[in-house]
Amino acid sequence: MTDDINSNNSNNDSENKSNPVTITFPKTLSKLISKIEEKSGLSWPLFVPASTIVLRTIFTLPLMIWQRKRLVRQQQLSTIIKATRPVLKLRLAAQSQTAGNASSLTADQITLLSIKETRKRQKKLFKENGVEMWKNTILPLVQVPLWISYSLGLRSLDDKILQQTASTSIFDNDLVINFADYPFLLPGILGTLALWNIEYNAKIYGLRQNSNAVNASNMVRAMGSIVTCLRFGAISMMCFSVQQPPLLVLYWITSQGYSAFMNWVLNKFWPYEKSI
Repeated sequence: MTDDINSNNSNNDSENKSNPVTITFPKTLSKLISKIEEKSGLSWPLFVPASTIVLRTIFTLPLMIWQRKRLVRQQQLSTIIKATRPVLKLRLAAQSQTAGNASSLTADQITLLSIKETRKRQKKLFKENGVEMWKNTILPLVQVPLWISYSLGLRSLDDKILQQTASTSIFDNDLVINFADYPFLLPGILGTLALWNIEYNAKIYGLRQNSNAVNASNMVRAMGSIVTCLRFGAISMMCFSVQQPPLLVLYWITSQGYSAFMNWVLNKFWPYEKSI
């Protein structure tokens, strides 16, 4: 009997040790967010956008500027490398003719070899200038965990806070918004901003090309498919946000708006137009 009790206690202890990792992390974030909100003196509908802007400015804005400068430099170097591709084709064709019929290369083989050599030279040139392609993953590796963590923290707030902010005053009763009366207001704004970001970035990075054209390359078709998936993702996110607390949707809206505004500003200072 005592052995069964001890075994049950040990099982409960092991469950308690494993569960807190998944349970306490969002709760810890929510408590931290609540304490900061209390010290700030701002109402929740003002605190969430303000804290979002502060977090994005501290953690992601320097990386956004760094990435934009790197993309512009990569574009400049790629233009130089692409200009050498016709020369490489001519050299390969000349080498093939001098080697004789036994080792002659077809036009497709010459094109493939020239592309491989171009990519090899581009990789080497990027490395010499400190603009390697793998560095383009640093921004999403920071931005995505930040977005998920803050979303979990807001989602784990006390139900009283979430219920109060569903119908709350923003400026000391001067402006009262009852989100329950407008269930599609915040999701509509979120979906509009998300789609605007996708279309704007697709235009800037050369992804919005005619992927259905007969002469479209595999790269253009792949990029077109990615943009289409992102559009469906934005619509799905808008539908999903209808069932989420207004504070969480307000955070998503602020984050999307911040990205849209900063992308527009960065493109003014460091213009980037890419064609595939």
